[in-house]
Amino acid sequence: MIGVDTPETVDPNTPDECFGAQASERAERLLAGESVRLATDPTQDLRDRYGRLLVYVYTDDGANYALETIRQGYGVEYTFDEAYQLQQEFRAAERQASSSRSGLWSADTCDGNADLPVVSEEAVEYTQTLYVNAAAVDPSFKSANFRAAPSQQADLVGEVSNGEQVRTASSTVSGAGGDRFYPARYGGSEGYILATLLSEYPPGEAEPAPPARGGCDPAYPGICIESSPPDLDCKDVPQHADFVVKDPDPHRFDGDNDGRGCESN
Repeated sequence: MIGVDTPETVDPNTPDECFGAQASERAERLLAGESVRLATDPTQDLRDRYGRLLVYVYTDDGANYALETIRQGYGVEYTFDEAYQLQQEFRAAERQASSSRSGLWSADTCDGNADLPVVSEEAVEYTQTLYVNAAAVDPSFKSANFRAAPSQQADLVGEVSNGEQVRTASSTVSGAGGDRFYPARYGGSEGYILATLLSEYPPGEAEPAPPARGGCDPAYPGICIESSPPDLDCKDVPQHADFVVKDPDPHRFDGDNDGRGCESN
């Protein structure tokens, strides 16, 4: 369909995109077995590079299916190359959906970012216990927000006070704006807590100091970095950004495998 892009759910090589299941269910419900009218656009090729017919789809009531899909927040406006005849109308529909926080624009769903991971509640395993330690981020913080989606704008499920324990997944997920969140369970509810507000240790209890060790790991020949454990992050060696890394890279400083560590810092 010309002018619309909906979240991906059928590509076996990529994870399902946020709100993709809802968009697919809507298409199935409204189009399967129904008669539609197809219309081409003289500004566009008849077929795309994959041989697919490029058309507008009109339902029995005369509605442009792609336009309504965008207006209701099940997809976004998409221009492949050349502007199409209804481009401005489609873009206005996207602005309307965004301003009304409809569908994938809602903070409770994707917050406008379909690349957010789809986390199935059934698939989440809460395998570790962490402590709320929001005061470590800001001394004035007394609690952590417990939200319905991985976004700081998502609806509140509740607040969890400093020192309280929560069960979380073993790893974080990326949320809106690049923030990292832990899928968490607390008080019988499930939601998300900003990762920086959680700690392995309760407030006031210092993390045990690692035992003193000497020597430099040969994986980092131009800089003296001790071997793992404990694992170090690039923030632990900010003054030495962009250094040579050799296998086996125990601290995983070379994320893109180009032989240099922390070069993006």
